[in-house]
Amino acid sequence: MDYPEELQPILDRFRPPSVFTIDCDKGWWHILIALDKELASVDPDYVLYQAKEKLGGLRYYISNSSPHFSAQCQEIIRKFEKVASMTCEVTGKHGDLMSDGFRLRTLNEDFLDQGWKLFHLTKTDLSE
Repeated sequence: MDYPEELQPILDRFRPPSVFTIDCDKGWWHILIALDKELASVDPDYVLYQAKEKLGGLRYYISNSSPHFSAQCQEIIRKFEKVASMTCEVTGKHGDLMSDGFRLRTLNEDFLDQGWKLFHLTKTDLSE
């Protein structure tokens, strides 16, 4: 896949055995860029293992250059995961967790016309 130049610093952080791909749609790319910049301000030498969408959420798995940076970097990642949970992965507009009956994705209201429905987890869902 061809990525825009702005994602190159993120791609440069991958190390084997990682797959050198960003597995989320372009609506989250601006979030990844901001996440990388903030992480790099804390740990300029962190290594990226995965950047992906899973169950409608952003997952960003790293290894820090020193254990000293771990807690602060994990806090930064959680902050950006929260931002992604409210951002359409496709368009970058406001998004909500939606399901098509098989998959979960964070999408904007335009996708309601394309077979996606708002997904709400209930206490019953958790107990099953």
